[in-house]
Amino acid sequence: MGLKILIISLRESNRRNFQDIQFKQLGLEFSYLEAINTENYQKYITNENFDHWERTIKPTERACYLSHKKAWMWVIENNQPALILEDDALISRYILELIPTIKKLNSIDYINLENRGRKKIVSNQFFSVSKNIELRKLFHDTTGAAGYILFPSGAKKLISCEAKKGVAIADAQISNCRKLASYQTCPALIIQLDMCNYYNFPNSQNFTNISLSTVSSESKQKKSFKNKVNRIKSQANIGIRRIVFRMFGKERFIKIANKKTFHL
Repeated sequence: MGLKILIISLRESNRRNFQDIQFKQLGLEFSYLEAINTENYQKYITNENFDHWERTIKPTERACYLSHKKAWMWVIENNQPALILEDDALISRYILELIPTIKKLNSIDYINLENRGRKKIVSNQFFSVSKNIELRKLFHDTTGAAGYILFPSGAKKLISCEAKKGVAIADAQISNCRKLASYQTCPALIIQLDMCNYYNFPNSQNFTNISLSTVSSESKQKKSFKNKVNRIKSQANIGIRRIVFRMFGKERFIKIANKKTFHL
């Protein structure tokens, strides 16, 4: 059985045409998962606590988190792993080597396929899943939720984590769920379109109009006293975790797959 591929996307997104072409070139089937937008996200809120994080979570970020949660619930309800993508994910054809191996993997909750130019702490040990891909245990990550494989066990842990800790933005929520058995593909098989220029992809200017993020944190958000206290606690915990995790792995840049393997 193939791996289910879910692309989180607003119905009116101008990125859908790009994804249609990309997946046709890859020869893979996928489904769009209707994203939750800022106009209707409040009706999807149940008991989520959006006030415990380091700063105020913007409506776009709340909608983004709830869209990812919708994908997590799909994984739980269907009891099968899924490749979950945001609709600005650019994918290496090495993904075709990874997908057939998923059903053979055990004791894994989550596999991150992305990198955004920041260091991650990963294990020194690794195991090869194909000719071009190895998996390393992922101890610490700081950003990116554009492309990952989530198993039912991992989806359940993320929902449980929300119930205990409240909500952060999507990538931070995943990173902060310490019970996840998380792994990283090396090289990274996915980047977001807004990183094409950073990685010096040819014709990266062609993606300018479809790579603009709707959840950018460039504008500073007002922080309450509670937010400030939470940030101090969070940064202290991260600092301690980084020291501990360096005993088991190494902080390194995850290289991306050969540029020629991406469909541009």
